[in-house]
Order: sequence, then structure tokens, then C-alpha cells
Amino acid sequence: MHVQEPAVRWVLKWPAVMSEKSRSESDGGLPLDNGRPFLCLYQSAPSAEEKFSSIIMESSEMFTSDYKTKAVIMDDKSLHRTLSRLAHQIVESNRGAENLVFVGILTRGVQIAERLIEKIEALESRRLPLGMLDITFYRDDMLRKLKKPRVQASSIPFDLEGKVVVLIDDVLYTGRTVRAALDALMDFGRPDRIQLAVLIDRGHRELPIKADFIGQEVKTTAGEEVRVKLKNVDGEDGVYLVEAIREKKSNHLDAPLTKVAKGADPSE
Repeated sequence: MHVQEPAVRWVLKWPAVMSEKSRSESDGGLPLDNGRPFLCLYQSAPSAEEKFSSIIMESSEMFTSDYKTKAVIMDDKSLHRTLSRLAHQIVESNRGAENLVFVGILTRGVQIAERLIEKIEALESRRLPLGMLDITFYRDDMLRKLKKPRVQASSIPFDLEGKVVVLIDDVLYTGRTVRAALDALMDFGRPDRIQLAVLIDRGHRELPIKADFIGQEVKTTAGEEVRVKLKNVDGEDGVYLVEAIREKKSNHLDAPLTKVAKGADPSE
């Protein structure tokens, strides 16, 4: 007896909390509210709980690249000094650390935030709370730049009401990551103020977003990238200017994504 495997289907979902009416209609078309769509790949029809706890993204990488290092922007010592300066600037700008909370954008934004918290604790004798934010499904370019995203859990175990949130990321580029982070952050509450601190600002902004605290500004071209390496993640501390020397695009996902964008079933 042949048992047919459950069909794989692409489903557009909305990360914000929806009404039952919107939730039931989101499978068959656009919702009635102004939610933001994101792409999930499910094996068979999931339950309501599974929809937001068991996201499956089984796909190959769309791009593979080799890189060459063009310049060392920061070594371990200069990175340490830069973080110390940022910690002092944040404390001075806010006249202390009494009302501050830190939220790092996964992954390296969290690692940078942890180091800043340690430095501020040494200055102010106060341990600031730390939240972690995954912005994968809040990005407005996810369907266009899908590279087998690593979905991680956001965790903000404190109330944002009345707080000054210092949002931390490693590199500020087009501003789209920060825009997505602001949307994600607002789903957790309404802080009094949000400040942005980045280790590197490489320019090329596509949205009107500016950092409040910048470790270093680096002029780059469109073909260059800034790679931040941290000991807890990469085994070393440093910031490098790199350039892609080979890029190969895979057509593995082109057809399904095109069909999803047009509202069709990619399995057909």
C-alpha cells in the first residue's frame, strides 16, 4: 500500500497577533488588517500553535561567495577601546544608566550589547537588562534575499514601558535591518525612547535612519562588505573590510518564490 507523503506548501503568514477572522483568512488571501507578510515552509497543515513555534525552512543557499580581506578596520585592541568609548558616550548622553535597557539584534548585536553592559556595570555599578531580537520575518526584503535564514527566538524579559531602549547592532548599512528591528520591538511594548548604537556605520542608506552612537564610520563601495568577528561567535575579535571575488546564484528557489509572490501554489 502506497502512502502519499504530505504535500509541502508555501504559506504567507503575519507575525503580529491577529484576530481569529484574520488568522483564518490569511491562508487563502490577504488579511483584512495591516499585518506584514513573511514566508514559511510547512510540512502538511500545521495547528495554530505549530504555525508560530515550528517554522521549517528547508532550502539550499541562494548565493555562495568567496571573499578576500582588503583592510583591517579594527584589531582586538582597537575594538576594545571603541566599545569602551561607546559605553561612556551612552552613559553620558543619558546622564547615567538608571532607566536604560539594552536590546541586541541577533546575532552579533547581542554579543556587542553584552560587552557594553559589562563596561557600563564597571562605570555605574548597575547591571542593565538585556533583550535579544530576531528580525528575520520583519524584513521587507526577505522574499528577494532569502538565503536559508536562521530563525532564532526573540527574548525581551522585561517591560519596555517608560524605558529608554538602546538598540544594538554590529553594522549599519541600508537601514532596513534597523527598520525591521523597530517594528519587532514595538510588538513588545512602547518605550519612552529608542536609541541606536552600532559598531560600524558603512553608509549607503536606503531609509532615513541614523545612529545615535557610532563606533566608527567606514566608507565602502557597493561591492564591499564589513565583517565583524567576535570571540564568542567567531573565535577572534576584529573588524575587516572584505570584497566578494566570486558569487554564484542558485535557481533552486527562483520558481517557487516567484509563484508565491504572485499568490500561486509553488508546488504546481
